[in-house]
Amino acid sequence: MRKLNLQSIFILFITSVVLFTACSDDNSTNIGEPPALPDLSTAVPDLEYFQTSNKLVQKSNGENFLLAKSLTYSMQSLIVGFSSVPESFMSTAQNEEASFANGVWLWDYTASYANTSISIELTAEETNSQIDWAMYLSLNSPEISFDNYKYFDGSTQNNGKTGEWSFYPFYEESTTPVMTYDWNIESDDEASFTITFDQDSESSSSTFGYVKSSPNNTITISSGGTSTTIYWNDSTQEGYYQPSGETRVCWDANSNNTPCATS
Repeated sequence: MRKLNLQSIFILFITSVVLFTACSDDNSTNIGEPPALPDLSTAVPDLEYFQTSNKLVQKSNGENFLLAKSLTYSMQSLIVGFSSVPESFMSTAQNEEASFANGVWLWDYTASYANTSISIELTAEETNSQIDWAMYLSLNSPEISFDNYKYFDGSTQNNGKTGEWSFYPFYEESTTPVMTYDWNIESDDEASFTITFDQDSESSSSTFGYVKSSPNNTITISSGGTSTTIYWNDSTQEGYYQPSGETRVCWDANSNNTPCATS
């Protein structure tokens, strides 16, 4: 858990550096168009169901719905927070002009924040039917220092509708990602998203998954051999919360507690 906290702090620090000030090393050659960033918006849980329906649900008779709502908001915050990290880096990089050599696009620039500068290189290479991405960071400060550190890599396919990112730990040399997330967007109504932390062992890893198969929506949270499921139906407005090893609890179209249907 301490490793995960360190990784989270580092992500926030580096993201702050990138988002504040960036200046380009203008050595680009304009050859064609570089690859576009993938759009992950449809693979993130759409919480309009929890936001707009049944706002006056009573806590005394709607705790099942309210508990699922709270957990789902926490899940979405986690997914959006971590999935936005590569997009923040890549969006900033792609505001700069890219160079192209030997089949590889390269964006390189320097960002500064609070008297600290960081050199960033983003590469993209089209191979067969996919685009391979990688980002390398160099930083020298009293708190932390590294040179040409691979922060993340990954690939996208199908015009960015399918892909995977892998993040690597900055606190040790390792080829095992400390975090991965992948997505598959078939349409506005069919999509999935999975984020996994700490993959050193199956018992210590945590996985958060969202599957959208309209009108069905399912969130699964797995950690330490346990699994919790949240489900809702956009059409019927009904849903349930299934804690690991416990009894499923349900709500009706008015978000009130209701007996679960027998399967």
